[in-house]
Amino acid sequence: MATVEEHYEDHLAQHYSWLFGDFNNMVETNRQFFIVHKLIPGNSKIALDLGAGSGFASIALAEIGYSVIAIELCQKLLDELKCHSGSLDITPIKDDLLNFTAHCPESAGLCVCMGDTLTHLDSFENVKSLFADVYRSLKTGGKFVLSFRDLVFELKGTERFIPVKSDSETIFTCILEYEKEYVRVMT
Repeated sequence: MATVEEHYEDHLAQHYSWLFGDFNNMVETNRQFFIVHKLIPGNSKIALDLGAGSGFASIALAEIGYSVIAIELCQKLLDELKCHSGSLDITPIKDDLLNFTAHCPESAGLCVCMGDTLTHLDSFENVKSLFADVYRSLKTGGKFVLSFRDLVFELKGTERFIPVKSDSETIFTCILEYEKEYVRVMT
Protein backbone atom coordinates (compact mmCIF):
# COMPACT_ATOMS: atom_id res chain seq x y z
CA MET A 1 0.00 0.00 0.00
CA ALA A 2 1.27 3.47 -0.90
CA THR A 3 2.23 5.97 1.78
CA VAL A 4 0.27 9.21 2.06
CA GLU A 5 3.15 11.04 0.36
CA GLU A 6 3.27 8.53 -2.52
CA HIS A 7 -0.51 8.63 -2.94
CA TYR A 8 -0.47 12.41 -3.26
CA GLU A 9 2.64 12.67 -5.45
CA ASP A 10 1.71 9.80 -7.78
CA HIS A 11 -2.07 10.16 -7.96
CA LEU A 12 -3.98 12.83 -6.08
CA ALA A 13 -1.88 15.97 -6.71
CA GLN A 14 -2.74 16.05 -10.41
CA HIS A 15 -6.46 16.21 -9.54
CA TYR A 16 -6.38 17.98 -6.17
CA SER A 17 -7.36 21.55 -7.05
CA TRP A 18 -9.75 20.40 -9.79
CA LEU A 19 -11.65 18.38 -7.17
CA PHE A 20 -12.48 21.56 -5.27
CA GLY A 21 -13.62 23.61 -8.26
CA ASP A 22 -12.45 27.12 -9.06
CA PHE A 23 -9.18 27.87 -7.24
CA ASN A 24 -9.96 31.54 -6.59
CA ASN A 25 -13.43 30.69 -5.26
CA MET A 26 -11.86 28.26 -2.79
CA VAL A 27 -9.42 30.93 -1.60
CA GLU A 28 -12.31 33.39 -1.20
CA THR A 29 -14.40 30.81 0.69
CA ASN A 30 -11.50 30.29 3.09
CA ARG A 31 -10.91 34.04 3.42
CA GLN A 32 -14.55 34.64 4.30
CA PHE A 33 -14.47 31.78 6.82
CA PHE A 34 -11.49 33.33 8.61
CA ILE A 35 -13.05 36.81 8.61
CA VAL A 36 -16.52 35.67 9.75
CA HIS A 37 -14.97 33.68 12.60
CA LYS A 38 -12.75 36.64 13.57
CA LEU A 39 -9.56 34.70 12.89
CA ILE A 40 -7.69 37.81 11.86
CA PRO A 41 -4.15 38.65 12.97
CA GLY A 42 -3.99 39.73 16.59
CA ASN A 43 -1.21 39.19 19.09
CA SER A 44 0.83 37.33 16.48
CA LYS A 45 0.88 37.69 12.71
CA ILE A 46 2.26 34.16 12.32
CA ALA A 47 -0.17 31.52 11.02
CA LEU A 48 0.60 27.84 10.50
CA ASP A 49 -1.15 25.88 7.76
CA LEU A 50 -0.57 22.19 8.42
CA GLY A 51 -1.23 20.13 5.30
CA ALA A 52 -1.46 23.25 3.16
CA GLY A 53 -2.26 21.44 -0.08
CA SER A 54 -2.30 23.81 -3.05
CA GLY A 55 -2.80 26.83 -0.82
CA PHE A 56 -6.51 27.62 -0.43
CA ALA A 57 -6.13 28.48 3.28
CA SER A 58 -2.53 29.74 3.12
CA ILE A 59 -3.32 32.30 0.43
CA ALA A 60 -6.48 33.44 2.24
CA LEU A 61 -4.56 33.84 5.51
CA ALA A 62 -1.81 35.85 3.81
CA GLU A 63 -4.42 38.06 2.14
CA ILE A 64 -5.87 39.02 5.54
CA GLY A 65 -2.47 39.90 6.94
CA TYR A 66 -0.80 36.78 8.28
CA SER A 67 2.74 35.67 7.64
CA VAL A 68 2.02 32.03 6.77
CA ILE A 69 4.19 28.97 7.30
CA ALA A 70 2.66 26.39 4.93
CA ILE A 71 3.67 22.81 5.72
CA GLU A 72 2.89 20.24 3.01
CA LEU A 73 4.26 16.77 2.30
CA CYS A 74 3.53 16.80 -1.45
CA GLN A 75 6.00 18.78 -3.56
CA LYS A 76 3.58 19.02 -6.51
CA LEU A 77 1.00 20.74 -4.31
CA LEU A 78 3.64 23.06 -2.85
CA ASP A 79 4.66 24.00 -6.39
CA GLU A 80 1.04 24.85 -7.16
CA LEU A 81 0.82 26.92 -3.97
CA LYS A 82 3.95 28.84 -5.00
CA CYS A 83 2.51 29.44 -8.47
CA HIS A 84 -0.71 30.94 -7.04
CA SER A 85 0.74 32.89 -4.10
CA GLY A 86 2.80 35.48 -5.99
CA SER A 87 4.43 37.90 -3.56
CA LEU A 88 2.21 37.05 -0.58
CA ASP A 89 3.96 36.41 2.74
CA ILE A 90 3.89 32.60 2.59
CA THR A 91 6.80 30.31 3.41
CA PRO A 92 6.12 26.93 1.76
CA ILE A 93 7.91 24.02 3.44
CA LYS A 94 7.98 20.40 2.29
CA ASP A 95 7.79 18.26 5.42
CA ASP A 96 5.56 16.01 7.44
CA LEU A 97 3.13 18.14 9.44
CA LEU A 98 4.31 16.35 12.60
CA ASN A 99 7.63 18.17 12.17
CA PHE A 100 6.13 21.66 11.95
CA THR A 101 7.79 22.89 15.16
CA ALA A 102 11.19 22.72 13.43
CA HIS A 103 9.97 25.43 11.04
CA CYS A 104 8.20 27.73 13.49
CA PRO A 105 10.71 30.27 14.85
CA GLU A 106 8.19 32.01 17.10
CA SER A 107 4.78 31.42 18.62
CA ALA A 108 1.85 31.56 16.22
CA GLY A 109 -1.46 33.34 16.60
CA LEU A 110 -3.30 30.79 14.48
CA CYS A 111 -2.84 27.22 13.34
CA VAL A 112 -5.14 25.60 10.78
CA CYS A 113 -5.36 21.97 9.71
CA MET A 114 -8.11 21.78 7.09
CA GLY A 115 -9.78 19.16 4.93
CA ASP A 116 -8.86 15.52 5.44
CA THR A 117 -5.32 16.34 6.59
CA LEU A 118 -5.82 15.20 10.18
CA THR A 119 -7.16 11.84 9.06
CA HIS A 120 -3.89 11.13 7.24
CA LEU A 121 -2.06 10.69 10.54
CA ASP A 122 -1.43 7.01 11.10
CA SER A 123 -2.12 6.72 14.84
CA PHE A 124 -4.02 8.28 17.71
CA GLU A 125 -0.65 8.87 19.37
CA ASN A 126 0.39 11.06 16.43
CA VAL A 127 -2.85 13.03 16.72
CA LYS A 128 -2.26 13.59 20.45
CA SER A 129 1.35 14.57 19.80
CA LEU A 130 0.29 17.02 17.08
CA PHE A 131 -2.31 18.64 19.34
CA ALA A 132 0.22 18.99 22.17
CA ASP A 133 2.79 20.54 19.82
CA VAL A 134 0.22 22.96 18.41
CA TYR A 135 -0.81 23.98 21.94
CA ARG A 136 2.82 24.70 22.86
CA SER A 137 3.38 26.59 19.59
CA LEU A 138 0.50 29.02 19.97
CA LYS A 139 0.75 32.37 21.73
CA THR A 140 -1.60 32.88 24.66
CA GLY A 141 -5.04 33.37 23.13
CA GLY A 142 -3.98 31.74 19.86
CA LYS A 143 -6.46 29.59 17.94
CA PHE A 144 -6.32 26.09 16.45
CA VAL A 145 -8.85 25.46 13.67
CA LEU A 146 -9.56 21.94 12.41
CA SER A 147 -11.88 20.68 9.73
CA PHE A 148 -12.38 17.03 8.88
CA ARG A 149 -14.89 14.58 7.51
CA ASP A 150 -17.18 12.99 10.12
CA LEU A 151 -16.36 9.27 9.98
CA VAL A 152 -17.96 8.31 13.31
CA PHE A 153 -20.88 6.39 11.85
CA GLU A 154 -20.08 3.54 9.49
CA LEU A 155 -21.56 3.88 6.05
CA LYS A 156 -22.97 0.68 4.57
CA GLY A 157 -23.43 -0.66 1.05
CA THR A 158 -23.51 1.94 -1.70
CA GLU A 159 -23.39 4.77 0.88
CA ARG A 160 -19.65 3.99 1.09
CA PHE A 161 -19.21 5.30 -2.48
CA ILE A 162 -18.90 9.08 -2.48
CA PRO A 163 -18.99 10.80 -5.87
CA VAL A 164 -16.59 13.72 -5.51
CA LYS A 165 -16.50 15.34 -8.94
CA SER A 166 -16.78 14.49 -12.60
CA ASP A 167 -16.53 16.08 -16.00
CA SER A 168 -16.67 14.77 -19.56
CA GLU A 169 -13.28 13.04 -19.16
CA THR A 170 -12.91 12.16 -15.49
CA ILE A 171 -14.98 10.62 -12.70
CA PHE A 172 -13.49 10.90 -9.22
CA THR A 173 -15.03 8.78 -6.47
CA CYS A 174 -13.99 7.91 -2.92
CA ILE A 175 -14.77 4.54 -1.41
CA LEU A 176 -14.77 4.22 2.38
CA GLU A 177 -13.72 0.91 3.93
CA TYR A 178 -14.36 0.75 7.67
CA GLU A 179 -11.68 -1.19 9.51
CA LYS A 180 -11.58 -1.91 13.25
CA GLU A 181 -9.78 1.29 14.30
CA TYR A 182 -9.62 3.40 11.15
CA VAL A 183 -11.34 4.16 7.88
CA ARG A 184 -9.50 3.46 4.63
CA VAL A 185 -10.32 5.98 1.89
CA MET A 186 -9.74 4.69 -1.63
CA THR A 187 -9.82 6.90 -4.70
